[in-house]
Amino acid sequence: MFIRIIKWFAGGVGLIVALIVAFLAWQWPYAVYMYRGMTVPRGTEPADAANYLPVVERVAGAARALPGADAARDDARFEDAIAYAETMKSWSFLIWHDDKLLVERYGNGGTADTRGESASMHKSVMAMVVGHALADGIIKSLEDPIGNYIDEWRGDDRGEITVRQLLTMTSGLTTTSAAGGPFSETVRFQTGLFPESLLLSRQIQRPAGANFEYLNVNSNLIGLILQRHLGARYSAYLSEKVWKPLGAADAFVVPARPGGFIRTSGTLLAMPRDWLRLGIMLKNGGEIDGQRVLPPGWLEQMITPSALNPRYGLQIWLSKPHVEQRFYNDFKTGVPVIEKEAFLAEDTFYFDGFGGQRVYVTPSENLVIVRTGPARFDWDDSAIPNMVVRALRGAS
Repeated sequence: MFIRIIKWFAGGVGLIVALIVAFLAWQWPYAVYMYRGMTVPRGTEPADAANYLPVVERVAGAARALPGADAARDDARFEDAIAYAETMKSWSFLIWHDDKLLVERYGNGGTADTRGESASMHKSVMAMVVGHALADGIIKSLEDPIGNYIDEWRGDDRGEITVRQLLTMTSGLTTTSAAGGPFSETVRFQTGLFPESLLLSRQIQRPAGANFEYLNVNSNLIGLILQRHLGARYSAYLSEKVWKPLGAADAFVVPARPGGFIRTSGTLLAMPRDWLRLGIMLKNGGEIDGQRVLPPGWLEQMITPSALNPRYGLQIWLSKPHVEQRFYNDFKTGVPVIEKEAFLAEDTFYFDGFGGQRVYVTPSENLVIVRTGPARFDWDDSAIPNMVVRALRGAS
C-alpha cells in the first residue's frame, strides 16, 4: 500500500512537472521578450524591433520606387530640425516637401531598412483598414453597436458601445491592469497569453460617450472585430487594401501565436520610407502614384474632430486647439506630451506612437515629416513641425 502511494505521488508530481515544462516551452519566446523589455533601459531600445519580437507575420508589399527620392539631402534650411532630431537620438528623420525628399537621416542604429517599433502609429493604419471594411460592407456603420460583431457581448451593456466610440476612445471600458508585475493583465496581453479572453473581460467603468480616454483596449477591440469578420487574415487584408496599393515594401504585424490574434493597438513594423509613403498618400487625399489607397471620403472622416476631443479624430491626432500639455484622457492623468507652441500650420494631423514616433502631415504646406526613435518623455510635438514650416515660409 505504501509503495502504491509513493508511485501515485511520484506520478502526480511527474505530471505536474511535465505540465510546467510544457507551459514554459510554449511561453518561452515571450518570456525572453518580456525579460529584454524589462531589462533594457528606456531610450536604449534597439532600432530594429525584430530583435525583440519572437513571432511576426508578414504584410506583403509591392515596393515601388519613391518619386523625388533622389533630391538633395540635408537641406541647410532645416538644420534646426535636424539638430533636434539628433538630440532625440532618432533612428530616422525624413522631410518631404513639394514632391521631393529633402532630408533623409538615419542614426543610433537605425537604417533605411530598419523596421522599428512604431507603437501606436499602427492605430492610424488600422483606421484605414476600417474604412475599407465599411466600403466592403463588412462593418455596416460606425454607429452599429459592437454586440453586432462580438457574440460574447450581444445582449450585454458592453455590446451597446458603438464602433465609433471605440474609434474615438470614448467607450468607457476598463483598461488592462498593470497590477501584479510580470503576471499582470497588461504583461499577459503584451506577451500573447490569451489576449481575446483579456479583451472580452473588460467591464464598463463609465457611460459610453461620456469621456475621452485613450486606451489600447479600444483599438484592440476594433482589431478583434476586423479579425473575426474580414474573411481573411488581418495582415492579408491590410496588404491587399493598403500596403500593396501604397507601393510599400513588406511590413510585419505581431500575432499572439502563429495564426493567432494580431495586436492592432501597436507594433506595425515598417521601413521609414513606407511611413513616409503613408503620409504622402494622406497629404494627397488618399492617393499616391496615381493609385487610390483609401475609399473616397474616408480620410475626411478620419480627420474630423471627434465630439469629446477636438484634437482626436478616428485613431489619428489633430493639431488644434493648442494645449501646452496634451493628456491622453479628460482626467489629465498619466504622462502628457509637451507642446510648447501652437502648430503654425493648423491643418497638420499626425500619427502618434509612444515617445515620439511620428508621421506629421500638413497638406497646406505640401509637407510630410517622419521621425522614429527610442521613446522620449521630453518630446515636444510642436518643435520639428514648426521649425520646418518656419524654414519653408522663410525661404518663400
